[in-house]
Amino acid sequence: MPRILIADDHPIFRKGLKDVILSRLPHSIFFEAGNGQEALAVAVNEKPDLIILDIDMPVEDGIKACAKMTELGVTGKIIILTMHKNEGIYGMAMKAGAMGYVLKDNSAQELFDCFKEVEEGRKYVSPEIKAQIQDWDRFNKKSTEMEKLRELTPTEVKILLMVSKNLPSKEIAEKLFITSKSVENYRSRICKKLGLETGSNSLLYWVYENKELLNLFGLDR
Repeated sequence: MPRILIADDHPIFRKGLKDVILSRLPHSIFFEAGNGQEALAVAVNEKPDLIILDIDMPVEDGIKACAKMTELGVTGKIIILTMHKNEGIYGMAMKAGAMGYVLKDNSAQELFDCFKEVEEGRKYVSPEIKAQIQDWDRFNKKSTEMEKLRELTPTEVKILLMVSKNLPSKEIAEKLFITSKSVENYRSRICKKLGLETGSNSLLYWVYENKELLNLFGLDR
C-alpha cells in the first residue's frame, strides 16, 4: 500500500486530494503537512513513497523543501502540484529534484498518470508546461533568471517590483521610508546579483524582459 505525503497549506484541498487518491488507491496511507518545513520533517521521519508538494506554502515553499529533501537523500518520489504555469518556476522545481510537475487545474487522471511515470523512474510534466519548454534556450534562460531572483532579499524584490512599475528612486525611497541614496545602493546590489551592468538602463530592460517571472516571484515575498 502506498505511503503518500500531501503538503499544502489549505486543509480543504488536502482533504479533497486524499479523497481523489483513495478512489483509485483505496489502501493508501496518508501523511499531511501545512508548510514546507513540516513536509521536510515528515518526509525524513516517515519515509513516504510519494511526496506531493504545493509551491506556495508559508514558512518554507515547496521548491526549497524539495531541494532539502533531495540533499538529505529522501527516497520518496517528489511531485509538485501547483497553479504555476511558468517555465522558470518549473525549471527550479526540477533542478531541486522533483520527478513530476502537475497543474492543479488539470484532471485527476493526469495526477494518476504522473504517479505511474514517477514510480517507474520517469519524469512527468503537464502538457501545458511541456509545450512551453520546447524552446530550450528560452527555458534555460528563464530558469537561470529565477535562480538569480531567489538570491535577492525581500527588500530587494520590493524595489525591483517598483522599478518594474517605472517608479523613480525618490518615490521608491518615500514608500520604503529610506533615503534615495539607499535606493541607489540597493539598485547596485540588485544589478550585481542579476549579473547586470550598473549605472545604465540594464535593470529597467531586465524587468521589462522578465516582468511575468518577477510578478510571479514577488507574490510569494
